Amino acid sequence: MSLTITGAGLGLRAKHFDTILTEQPPVPWFEVVADQFLHSNGIIIDKLEQISRHYPLVLHCLGCSVGSTDPLNLDYLNAVKSLAQRINAAWVSDHCCWVCIQGQYLFDLMPLPLTQAVATHVAVRARMIQDHLERPFALENVSAYLAYRSSEMTEPQFLNHVATQADIKLLLDINNVYVNAHNQGSNATAYFTQLDPAHVVQMHLAGYEQHGDLLIDTHSQAVHTGVWALYQQALTHFGAVPTCIEWDSQIPDWPTYVAEQQQAAAYLQAAPIVPPASRQTPCTVTSHDTAALTRLQSDLREAVWSPCHNEDLALKHLAHPAAEARQRLQVYHHSIIGNILTAYRRIFPATRKLVGDEYLTHLIEDYLQHTTCTHPDITAGAAGLIDFVHTHHPTQQAVSYLADFMDFEWHWYQTFHRGEVAPPLTLHTRYPLAEIWAMCQPEYQGEPHWPECETNDFHYQFICHNGKVLVLLKESQT
Repeated sequence: MSLTITGAGLGLRAKHFDTILTEQPPVPWFEVVADQFLHSNGIIIDKLEQISRHYPLVLHCLGCSVGSTDPLNLDYLNAVKSLAQRINAAWVSDHCCWVCIQGQYLFDLMPLPLTQAVATHVAVRARMIQDHLERPFALENVSAYLAYRSSEMTEPQFLNHVATQADIKLLLDINNVYVNAHNQGSNATAYFTQLDPAHVVQMHLAGYEQHGDLLIDTHSQAVHTGVWALYQQALTHFGAVPTCIEWDSQIPDWPTYVAEQQQAAAYLQAAPIVPPASRQTPCTVTSHDTAALTRLQSDLREAVWSPCHNEDLALKHLAHPAAEARQRLQVYHHSIIGNILTAYRRIFPATRKLVGDEYLTHLIEDYLQHTTCTHPDITAGAAGLIDFVHTHHPTQQAVSYLADFMDFEWHWYQTFHRGEVAPPLTLHTRYPLAEIWAMCQPEYQGEPHWPECETNDFHYQFICHNGKVLVLLKESQT
C-alpha cells in the first residue's frame, strides 16, 4: 500500500473503528494519536493494525516534550517508535512545547519563550527525536494562552529556525493560529507570510470554545466559519498541504465527522499550486546552558498545578498584567485537571455510577492535591488514586468497600488493555465486588453466575479472551 499522504484526512477515533473497518469509507488517510495506544494491546491494537492495512496513517504525539530541559524520555520514544513501525506511519509529529519538567507531567501543551536560545535548544532535541524514531518528524504550533517577557521573535520565525536547524518538518494548526491571533492580538495573515512553505508537511483544523474574552482550543466542536476562512488564506500561501480534522471530545457520529473532512477536501481541490520556498541548509547545533529555561518551566509548573499557592512564581516571567496573567494561568490549571478527570472517569465508569460524578470528582481533585504525575501515560496515576482512597477517612466511613471496588475496576481496565498474551491479574478482597460492579456497569460483557461464598474472602481472576474481560471468582480454600 502506498504511504503517500494527500488530501483531507481525519483524526482516527476508537468510536469510529468498527464503521471504518466495516464500510471502508473513501477517506484518503488517518492520523493516530499515539498516546491513546502506547499502553494498549489486544483488540484495540488489532483493530488499529487492520485499519493500517487499508489506509495510510500518520502518528501524532503528546508526550515528546521537545521543549523541556529534562532528558528525553527514551521509554516513551521507544514506545512511539514501536507503534510507528507496527502501523507503518508515514511520519510522526508532536507539539512545539513542553509537558514535563523535573520528572513531573502536566498533560497540557505548555508554550515556550520565543528566543534564539530556546529555538536552538528545541532544534537539538527535535533532531535527536527524529534520529531516534528513524522516521520523519514534524512539530506543531500550539495554542498559547501565555506570552513571555523574554520572547524576542514571532512564532513563525521561531518555527522556521527550529525546522531549519533540526532538518524537520512543521505541522501547521490553523485553529491554533486563529485562537492565538484572538488571544494575543496578533495578525493571522502575517503569520503565514513569515512561515517558510517548504517546512509545512501537514495542517490541522479543529473547533474551539469561547470562555470570557479567551478562545480555548478544545477540539470539541465543528470547525468555525472564521477558521475555515483562515484555512483558505493558508492554502494560497502553502498550497494543497494534507489536512487533518481533529475532534477529541464530544466526538460526533460518523456522518457529522466525515462532513467536516469533505468540506476540507473541497477547499483543497480548489487550492492553487504553490512552489515551495527554497530551504536553508541545516546547520550544526550544539547544546547550551538551559538553567534559565529550567527555572521558568519549574515556576510555571508550580503555578498551573496549584495556582492558589504559587501563581506569583510565574508572574515575573509573563508579559501580561498581573490580573490577566492569573486568569490565563487558571486556563492551564483547569485544562490540566480537566484532562486528568476525563481520563479517570473513563477508567472508573462503574465507580462514577455507584457514587455519582460529583463525589468522584471531589475525590480525584483531593487526590491531585497530594500527588504529582511522573509518567507520560495519563492513566498511570489511577493506581495511586486507589491507594489514596484506601486511606481517605471520609470515604472509608461512607463507603468502606469503595477502594476495593475501584481496584476491581482498575484490574478490569488493565486486563482489557493488556490483551490475551498477558498473564491473568488477580485481586483478593473481602467484598462481593463482582456483583456490585455488574449492576453498575451497563456494558458488562456476559451474564455471570457467581458461586456462593460463605466467607468474606473473595479471589477474582481477570482474563482477556476474544476481546472481552472474563472475571472468575474462586472461593478461598481455608
